Amino acid sequence: MKKTNIPISISMCIGPLGDFKDVSVEEVAVRLAKAGCDIIGVNCRFDPDTCVDTTIRMKEAVEKAGMKCHYMVQPIAYRTADADRIGFIGLPECPLGMY
Repeated sequence: MKKTNIPISISMCIGPLGDFKDVSVEEVAVRLAKAGCDIIGVNCRFDPDTCVDTTIRMKEAVEKAGMKCHYMVQPIAYRTADADRIGFIGLPECPLGMY
């Protein structure tokens, strides 16, 4: 990635339970940082509180691994505290009851 000499940014549809292959959010963050990402974050499947909490865990893991990154969050606009691994799309209210 670094051959381009421009900042690399990646935002994942991932929440506190990790990815679909049971990789923790901490491990995902460390892998992305090791791959050369300058900005890492989470997006669009979880509410602001869940996204911020997930990003904090990512930040702590990257720092513990001795690396630094910038972080971003792009949450959805409604509450998803009871969502499972796939986020709001797994809620019984989705899609019609969420608007």
